[in-house]
Amino acid sequence: MKKLSYAGLLSLTLLAQGCAVQSASDIPPAERQYQTYLESRKPALLRQIGIVEVGHSSAGNIMRSQVALRNRGSSAEQFNYKFRWFDKAGLELDPEGAPWVPMSVLPGDVVRVQGLAPSPAAKSFRVIIDD
Repeated sequence: MKKLSYAGLLSLTLLAQGCAVQSASDIPPAERQYQTYLESRKPALLRQIGIVEVGHSSAGNIMRSQVALRNRGSSAEQFNYKFRWFDKAGLELDPEGAPWVPMSVLPGDVVRVQGLAPSPAAKSFRVIIDD
């Protein structure tokens, strides 16, 4: 009986590790550092589109950000994106204010998208993508 429960536990552990390794390998190591800036309700879209570069500057006292998105897939991707802005406490600023912007990216190409914070209180951001 002990051998059976150990075998079951080992199988579950290996299965869980296999899944974790597979999902981590979907994102190239150089791009993993930027994944916290990107969100989507569609896991398949996150496997296709990744952030390869993030830049910040200020326009007066307003935060401005630029994000470079790469299509890692083998076909053109069409999606919509918008920026979500957060204050220093992590609270979202103007949740409904940013419009969705359509974007198309060819396989292997990189496009740069920019966003301007809605107020000087913005200290961080996320880019949301959806199809």
